[in-house]
Amino acid sequence: MKRTVVLSLLLGCLRLVPGAPKALPFPVGGTAPDGHKLYANRRYLIRDGQPWFPIVGEFHYSRYPEREWEQEILKIKAGGIQVISTYVFWIHHEEIEGQFDWSGQRNLRRFVQLCAEHGMYVWIRVGPWAHGEVRNGGLPDWLLLKTATRENNPTYLRYVTRFYQTIGEQVKGLFWKDGGPIIGMQLENEYSARGPAEHILRLRKIARDAGLDAPFYTVTG
Repeated sequence: MKRTVVLSLLLGCLRLVPGAPKALPFPVGGTAPDGHKLYANRRYLIRDGQPWFPIVGEFHYSRYPEREWEQEILKIKAGGIQVISTYVFWIHHEEIEGQFDWSGQRNLRRFVQLCAEHGMYVWIRVGPWAHGEVRNGGLPDWLLLKTATRENNPTYLRYVTRFYQTIGEQVKGLFWKDGGPIIGMQLENEYSARGPAEHILRLRKIARDAGLDAPFYTVTG
């Protein structure tokens, strides 16, 4: 009787062993100039052919004094975190229509460069709608007076295109494919209950056309 029970348990365990992870149904990943590769399957990220489970930590550069960034990055690294995720809050960079500010604690490029200097990967969360407990979800006040947002309407997408292009100018040359630290981008945030996936796919196209070309793109919620 005991042997039968043990055999049944062993067979049950064998049935629970997962098969080989399947490939994703779309292109993903990229190769750095030094030959290092990042890609993914349906189960995990892969770095240079080996499963990779990086620890990601959140730090919002535009909410913190620039002079203290380096100290905080070093603290994050000391805590075992490998990837720094950061929002690019639209409202912090274009409070007045057409007047972009990337200086001081809004200096995205300098922040990404500092991360690279200390061997940290970066995941930029470009919205346009970001939430992050920022007014209007990070959308500028002036934008809300002009158009409906978070949908594929031409007026909104025209402004999003300009915003993404400006981000692209700030981080040019800092992506994984360039030898830089940016390995991922998050588009939108907490979007799934709002509308069709076509909007997210449109945002990805706009981002890539603007030079925001990372190995991985994510959407949360």
